[in-house]
Amino acid sequence: MDDAPNAAAKLLSAAAAGEIMLSDGAYDIAGLTDDLERRTLELKVKSEQMGVCVLTDISK
Repeated sequence: MDDAPNAAAKLLSAAAAGEIMLSDGAYDIAGLTDDLERRTLELKVKSEQMGVCVLTDISK
């Protein structure tokens, strides 16, 4: 599997109920200006870390 689908699967499995996770890169490309919670996820396959932004309130 390519890196993008692996990363997407990792984000999906790491998100709690009611959360949407975006990679730092997707956040930057989307041009979002909200100050979102930031986390770091460990990617087991590559022994790397991936920065993510967590969106929890999409009603605004």
